[in-house]
Amino acid sequence: HHCYKLKEDIRRGKISDWNQLQERLTDFLKYAGLALKNSLNLSLAVNVKLLSYSSDNSLFLSPYIQVKQGDDKDATIRERELTYKYILLLDTKIELKRAYFDAKHYNEHDASRLYRVNSIFNYLMNSKQRYWMSNDLAKDEANELFYTSSENYPMHYKSMAVFKIAPPERNILPEGLLIFDTEDKGRFAEKECSQLMGYIAHLLYELFLEYHIYEQNRESKKEQSATIPPKK
Repeated sequence: HHCYKLKEDIRRGKISDWNQLQERLTDFLKYAGLALKNSLNLSLAVNVKLLSYSSDNSLFLSPYIQVKQGDDKDATIRERELTYKYILLLDTKIELKRAYFDAKHYNEHDASRLYRVNSIFNYLMNSKQRYWMSNDLAKDEANELFYTSSENYPMHYKSMAVFKIAPPERNILPEGLLIFDTEDKGRFAEKECSQLMGYIAHLLYELFLEYHIYEQNRESKKEQSATIPPKK
């Protein structure tokens, strides 16, 4: 219901810029996180990272929304570093082990330290997989399946689920990634979480799409107004 109302507000021009959209999407993800907490007893941090281009056309993921469930842990989210940008390493032959070594090699040889790197972000953005989930990141790290240079891990999270913000079609570039993480281990029931979290990611894509359509229509009207000759 919240998503439906948000779509209607976008169509009617009640959300007129990117900052307003960010505020409303943050509210939407708060509701979504609360629904997951009530239904699956999960206390989660929810993050959205959007696909961006640098000046040299390199791809990276930039932070857009951060939501933390649980009033007792509000201090934790303030201590957590939320401004990291993540480089995307393009690789047409990607698989989890390769993504692990690519990310680790990048971090060990990157002198600028402008970007962080996460092997799972690279894996998903380079592959046809729509999500990845771990109930024990330390175990996956030991098995060379997960690597991140973020200093938030493992202090602030030990399990993670990452979903593409994308339509069902596989050949369309995702808007970015929707990330759920928790300080606990073994809390994700994959069947239920993949369906519910994947549905939230799909709704998020629809909301972004709705806003892009609104922006395109607004620009088209501006162009039409500019080409209409003034009345004499």
